[in-house]
Amino acid sequence: MWQVASDYRAHGTPCAYDATSYKTRGLGVLMAEIVFEPDELYKAYNTSKGVAVDDGWCRVRTMSFTSRWSGFLWPTDGDIEENRIFNYLMMEPVEPSAEARSDILVITHGLNEGSYAKLFPWAYNLVLQLHMPVLIFPMAFHITRRSGDWGFSPQGRLANTRSMIKDNYKTSPFNAQISARLSQAPERFYLGGLQSYYDVIDLTDQIRAGAHPGYRPDTRVHFLGYSAGGYLAMNLLLSNPEGRFSESRVTLLASCASLDGMQPKSIFIMDVEAGNRLMTFLHNRHYMDIIPEGMAEKLIEIPRHWMTEIFFHGPSLTSRLETVKDQLLIMANPIDRVIRADAVASNLHPIPVLHLDLGVHEFPFNMPGPLIVAYDRRQNETRTMLSRIRKGHRIAPAYRSEFVKFIHSISTFMDAKQIH
Repeated sequence: MWQVASDYRAHGTPCAYDATSYKTRGLGVLMAEIVFEPDELYKAYNTSKGVAVDDGWCRVRTMSFTSRWSGFLWPTDGDIEENRIFNYLMMEPVEPSAEARSDILVITHGLNEGSYAKLFPWAYNLVLQLHMPVLIFPMAFHITRRSGDWGFSPQGRLANTRSMIKDNYKTSPFNAQISARLSQAPERFYLGGLQSYYDVIDLTDQIRAGAHPGYRPDTRVHFLGYSAGGYLAMNLLLSNPEGRFSESRVTLLASCASLDGMQPKSIFIMDVEAGNRLMTFLHNRHYMDIIPEGMAEKLIEIPRHWMTEIFFHGPSLTSRLETVKDQLLIMANPIDRVIRADAVASNLHPIPVLHLDLGVHEFPFNMPGPLIVAYDRRQNETRTMLSRIRKGHRIAPAYRSEFVKFIHSISTFMDAKQIH
């Protein structure tokens, strides 16, 4: 299916929107050159201290956001100021648009995501391919919305404590904080999801109201939802509050299996005790009776309904999917142990699923499996894993052909409606 050029660039400057770049066979869609290692721009961004930077093709800047929805949260969580006032990442073409833009793509990330690193080359290449801005928007208590007290060293000490819990394993400095929080109150998963749902609605309204200069009032907001972020994007599409997402296109990667096809226990996501507590909470539908104090139940009913339909393949899911099937592109990894590909296909049937041969769920374009079960920096396996994480903003050579398919599939899907 794919006509692939032989000189993909690992380094250097992309020839963005050069007509000599790649073309998808039979579809007539011109493709910009794929950049697997956007080192120059990634380094500039990390040292920019919030100032906009570019590499001549793509500009990166941070945008501020204030959440109005802390009232949904677990009582002690509303005081975490970093979760209420935060920045998100915006990448856009340097070349100015001749007219006001009418489309924007929002990437929503995985559970326990701690940085933009692995999403950076996704956004970078999609900016060049689609010639539209791409936002990476943090969900509640993720990336830039984490408390300043949740650093790697404090989590390491907490992981040591949690490793002493009987029958608990897969503890690590990556997942200790979320594990402790969800073990104490699995309700946080649901309540943070509600906050994120309404934050994205507010983001959409801000874009349409001119918060981002250069956008038309009728700007269409599209989504690339990865893992937990895909469940959020799917909920927004299915619920479609006040018609905001009637023209949106949604790509899902490794997302939207039913609960039976989900296994969140991982050194990068949560430990075994937290995973057991969360899955029990969700399987027993304990969230159904939760109405945060001071919040109207009508705000909860619709997102709660579609969350339940997705998690349990409810009776209205298939018929609703039929109405939005042309707005969806689904991708999954056959060896994924966190969100099983067969469970994605079963839950979202009859929408076809494109299989990509990737690495582990947590780092699909960076790291082969299986993941280690025990984190120990004295072991070679742990040190090798940490080395790969430090290169998380690069696409590993083993997955570059699948990354091309990933980017080109999204580009073709988005172009099918001639949205740009």
